[in-house]
Amino acid sequence: MRKFYASLVTLVFVCLAAMASLTASAQGTVPPGIVWAEQFNNWSIQSQGANQFTFAQTNNCQSFPLANAVPPYFVFGTGGTFGYYPIFIQDANPSNSEIVTPTSISRASGSCGFSASPANSHTSFTVMSGTAGLQDAVGTLAQGGLVGVVGIDRFFYNLVAGLPGSQTVGKLIHNLKGASGVQVVDTTTSPWTYYAWNGTNYFANGGGTPVAALSTGAGTSPTGPAIAGNGATGTVTLTAGTTPTASATIFTLTYPSGTTSTGFNHQPTCTIASVGANAYTVGTVTYSGSASAGFVVTVPATATALTAATAYSFSYSCQ
Repeated sequence: MRKFYASLVTLVFVCLAAMASLTASAQGTVPPGIVWAEQFNNWSIQSQGANQFTFAQTNNCQSFPLANAVPPYFVFGTGGTFGYYPIFIQDANPSNSEIVTPTSISRASGSCGFSASPANSHTSFTVMSGTAGLQDAVGTLAQGGLVGVVGIDRFFYNLVAGLPGSQTVGKLIHNLKGASGVQVVDTTTSPWTYYAWNGTNYFANGGGTPVAALSTGAGTSPTGPAIAGNGATGTVTLTAGTTPTASATIFTLTYPSGTTSTGFNHQPTCTIASVGANAYTVGTVTYSGSASAGFVVTVPATATALTAATAYSFSYSCQ
């Protein structure tokens, strides 16, 4: 089990060491100063009343591994640039479990809590990180002005799979609030995938940006697509036109050659997720092309078509 970091001095030392070892880590050596996201998932608070989100706590909801960091790791976040951290309300009735984002927090002597607008009523429940510790880790390092690397591994993927709703690792990374000094590394890929902050979102380093094109699944005369990101991660945004076709292709991503340019030199595997205000679950993604000609990723609609004149945004994460 990876050790917890209990002092700011230790954290600064190991985080600087992590940045110094990025070259080695790309070859598979674990950076000695990596901060693992799941370390920030090692807390939970049991309910103390129905629909009551203020809790009697002697430590004011500060938690290891960074209880002595400056500012301290506060499990609900501290607002400001990095906002409040999403909270997983794990209800005794699993169908009522949900993730909420606090609108405010409270910190008093012997108690702490948050205000939110849950969709469900909660009588007996437990609260914990709504991002399996990822936003907590990135936010804590970033708000302290620290330089570091937050790692995710197979265990983290398992934690995300246990979150309610349609959460995916790619969606969590896309929705992070971060800073240029804090990177995220996915150690489940080969080679490892590093994500850097571009001022708005985290995107994977390197990779030729694909060309997005809309098809009949997006309707007649749609608006877009607008693509932001690079070869590994990004978003495709569009507004559906008239009479979108069910089960037809919504959009394709065409990559540059992987042998003469900066595209994939192997068939990619992509996760496509709806991230806009208008949710939509796409069909089964398919692949064509070759490394020399460039791979094409095809994203289809389901039997339920897009809604005309409606804006959609889809994240893509390709490895």
